Amino acid sequence: ERFGWLRKSLHVSLRSLEPAAAAAFDRYGNLHMVNGGWLDLHRHLLPEKRLQPPLNAYHLFFAEDGLRPYLVDWDQVACRLLLTLQQEVLLSGETRARQLLDAMAKEETR
Repeated sequence: ERFGWLRKSLHVSLRSLEPAAAAAFDRYGNLHMVNGGWLDLHRHLLPEKRLQPPLNAYHLFFAEDGLRPYLVDWDQVACRLLLTLQQEVLLSGETRARQLLDAMAKEETR
């Protein structure tokens, strides 16, 4: 595997942070690797169907059956997440980033 060394390094880093919850995700919020602490925390908060791959951090935060009900000052959290996505759209110009931003903006208004 071309980036096997990187995957192994991430695995070691995430395990070293246990029992604290930690995750590795890309700029679109797709989770690629989580540690046991992350799983333990989220298993207590989320329904099993929400923890099935593929996992996306933005969807976990914005979904009604996700992390949204547990967040204090949801409006501020949503605003910051949307600003982060907007910045990605402006910097990358990628259609994928725009589609994610549009989907999350619709979720925020629910």
